[in-house]
Amino acid sequence: MDQPRSMRDVGIREERLAMLCLPHVAPLNLLVQDLHARSGSGFISRDNDDPTAEATYRFMVQVRLHRESTILWNVVPGWNGTRKITGPEHRAGVVAAIELTRLLPKLKIVVLVGNKAARSLPLIESAGFKVMVSDHPSPIVRATRRDRWDAIPEA
Repeated sequence: MDQPRSMRDVGIREERLAMLCLPHVAPLNLLVQDLHARSGSGFISRDNDDPTAEATYRFMVQVRLHRESTILWNVVPGWNGTRKITGPEHRAGVVAAIELTRLLPKLKIVVLVGNKAARSLPLIESAGFKVMVSDHPSPIVRATRRDRWDAIPEA
């Protein structure tokens, strides 16, 4: 089922868990397991049952950015329980993101979404990647900076 918030369906979640065993995602799963052991939160999904994931899904459909050609990743893959990210958490997250890029030989561009991710721009660029920046598709941006929300698909 390819629609926003589909992860609220138990059957979809079970199907996705089974897909984690597929050979082409094994290296990603090893990285995620390693990060999880270091307090990572695992995969994020445009199909999660929350408004940010739904907006991400809809924006990606709008610009015809197919899921098969993308991977979503938090610059800071572990959640400390707050909206504040410490310097060491941010640096560790960038190291993990660069680890991820090594598993993606066809990677063409990195899109940093949101202000916290944008702080990584110099580090990601220094690793040799083309980088773009976008506002975050959260309800907060939609409510407080509608012009920037509306510009997300263009970014």
